[in-house]
Amino acid sequence: MAPRRKRAQADSEEDVAKENSPQKQDGEKRASARREYDQDVINHRLRAPDVSGRWRPTPILGDRYAGSEAKGCVWLMLDDDDVIIKRVYRKDTFMSKKAWTHPTLWAGDVNDLDTREPNELATHSEVSGNEGIVELFVTMDQRLVNRLSRSYRVYTLYAPHESLGDVFRWYKEEPKIPEPFIWYVAENLAKAGEAMKGKEIVHRDIKPENIFLDNAVPYQFEKYPQPLLGDFGLAFFSSGLRRGKDFDMYRRAGTLGFKAPEQFDWSSDSMDEKTNVYAVGLVLWSLVTRSEPPQFQPDDAVKIDGIHPALELAEHDTGEASSDLVDLIEKCLQDLPDDRIDFNGMLEYIEQRMRLAGSDTIDRVSQMRENLVDDAVWTEEGIVVEVDKYELKTARWSDLEDQEAVDQDAEDQEVEGQEDGDQEDAQKGDAEKDSEDADAQLKTEEAEADEEEAKNGEDEKAEEPQV
Repeated sequence: MAPRRKRAQADSEEDVAKENSPQKQDGEKRASARREYDQDVINHRLRAPDVSGRWRPTPILGDRYAGSEAKGCVWLMLDDDDVIIKRVYRKDTFMSKKAWTHPTLWAGDVNDLDTREPNELATHSEVSGNEGIVELFVTMDQRLVNRLSRSYRVYTLYAPHESLGDVFRWYKEEPKIPEPFIWYVAENLAKAGEAMKGKEIVHRDIKPENIFLDNAVPYQFEKYPQPLLGDFGLAFFSSGLRRGKDFDMYRRAGTLGFKAPEQFDWSSDSMDEKTNVYAVGLVLWSLVTRSEPPQFQPDDAVKIDGIHPALELAEHDTGEASSDLVDLIEKCLQDLPDDRIDFNGMLEYIEQRMRLAGSDTIDRVSQMRENLVDDAVWTEEGIVVEVDKYELKTARWSDLEDQEAVDQDAEDQEVEGQEDGDQEDAQKGDAEKDSEDADAQLKTEEAEADEEEAKNGEDEKAEEPQV
């Protein structure tokens, strides 16, 4: 027994040593500092100088909003009457051991834990505040990075009308998505791309789900939700990287269907502004055709001069899209990067088409862009978007809680209805089975009776006297 007591004592001393170790104490200090910083952000930095209230978090949103390795939720500021007066979206990204030290996900020296920055925060910070980009509320600070959980936190604008991905899904079976809205998307993405070009940022994940829909603005397409590019989780700075070898580490990331040829190493040994241009072209292509772009694989390489055959718009239903819009998309989707239009060229092309307004369609787009049309046109060219359930200065927290309870009750009733239906079907099935068993039993009994009667008849015949 003595050795066991000695071992237990040794384990206890080791635990105490670990508990009092500098690493443990340092971790606890960092965790405490992080909690204090979060409170500082929530209570002060995100509060307008002339606004006071208290913050409340909504339920955590799923991967659809924040990526496969992240979780997000909306924080709402309430006044004394429980009315929403401010809101912000918070996302926590959790990284694997490999990602925690992978150079493609960090800006600066990846081995210097005190100065490196997550690429998402570093890149987004550089372009936040530009037109066409989701606003980042809190710029990079080391207290946003949690070494204990290998995670980092981002605070951004909350887009109340969800994303372009929802619009795509809702209109997938419709004859078309209103063309003026597609032009609005094109112009705002070109503005976002021009801002990224100035900072040499490659997004790598431009797709409908990462283009968020904010409230309309009065100076342009005033009754459409404003499309904004967000989620810089895969973005990186292309400056300083060597062509070829360094870029090889960055190629694989992205979403199939929205990756440029150079991300498969088909046509270029680097990635830059033109990589973003191609992805924007794929987004516009999907809106015009109302279909998913082909999910090319590395083995599908076809180094060509022009557009990949599978993307030829002449082979797809474009919903009567104007030739000007089709031409712009084709300029974005050239296989060779040098043949593609750049973002400045896109903006000039759009401005020129809006100013000349040659066709009836472009004339209408131009007038809607300048807000020179009546409500009847907006009704005809309007789009369906998600309702703003956290509407500022209107929605109340208590109403949201009541609605969540109603939704939960409805869901529970639906489940109960399905269970009752399943039970009723089961009972009906049992009754039908009992009836079938009874019929089978009756048939068996009748067959046995016939057989017995036939046998008795043969016995009687055998007993008849011979004549």
